[in-house]
Amino acid sequence: MGIRIVKLAVGTSVVSLLMLAAAGGAGAAGAVATHRTGRVEVAATPAAAKPVKFTIKGFSFKPSKTTAKVGQKIVVTNKDSTTHTVTADKGAFDTKDIKPGGSKTFTVKKAGTYPFHCAIHQFMKGTLVVKK
Repeated sequence: MGIRIVKLAVGTSVVSLLMLAAAGGAGAAGAVATHRTGRVEVAATPAAAKPVKFTIKGFSFKPSKTTAKVGQKIVVTNKDSTTHTVTADKGAFDTKDIKPGGSKTFTVKKAGTYPFHCAIHQFMKGTLVVKK
């Protein structure tokens, strides 16, 4: 369970609210605080983003261009009959070998556009766009 502290200015005072996020990233119910100058409401914490998924099939990445958010889990599944990798051209990430039928999960911590390839079959190319 995570705790999120939100400070809101109300008049000349500051109100601190604690928002509890349920395990697994599910959002908490909204929080309400009352201050002598009025009522402050805070919306629920949004649920954690679902993982971005793409596959390797027919010696290609599907889709060839994938978009994720900074820190979001990216899951790649190898549906081919041979081993592949997902390797950033400039080294930002590398899944190493993904066996046939296997999956690997990784995250990217910096926004940007990341061309990638399979280190075993270098004609296989894709692009990962990571947004803030």
